[in-house]
Amino acid sequence: MALLFCILTSFLFNFSISRKITIRKRNILRDLPYVLDLITVSVEAGLSFDGAIAKVIENIEGDLSDEFAKTLKEIRMGIQRKVALKNLSDRCNVKELSMFVTSLIQADELGVSLGKVLRIESANLREQRKQRARESAMKAPIKMLFPLVFFIFPTIFIIILGPAIIKMYNFF
Repeated sequence: MALLFCILTSFLFNFSISRKITIRKRNILRDLPYVLDLITVSVEAGLSFDGAIAKVIENIEGDLSDEFAKTLKEIRMGIQRKVALKNLSDRCNVKELSMFVTSLIQADELGVSLGKVLRIESANLREQRKQRARESAMKAPIKMLFPLVFFIFPTIFIIILGPAIIKMYNFF
């Protein structure tokens, strides 16, 4: 019994943790375009990148804001911005955020305008979001097919053919 209890507890714990990780990644991905827009506007208004991250922390709440707060703390402790951003990418483990961080690191190394890079990344992120929405919209009819065939169509046939079958039975 104790072994069964340990296995069940372990399974439930792993399930709970994986569910929380999935929800956290979804929240980070949902907040990313808004955070990018705020960082872009702040940088183009004249703030430094660190100041733009501080504005994000002040104005937006959520998992992504918490991660940016950790990154800003690392930068203020003396860790290089490149390393702190890489740590952000590793902690979150979200593909879109990793691409954003990679773009920021490359822009910082090459000396490219940060505002342009942020605006391009924001546009790319919005396009990816639209494509994911289109993809899930294309999957919806396939997911609706089986309930439609097994539950709705038989009910419709009973309603439509029921009176006809009763009349045929009475006729014969």
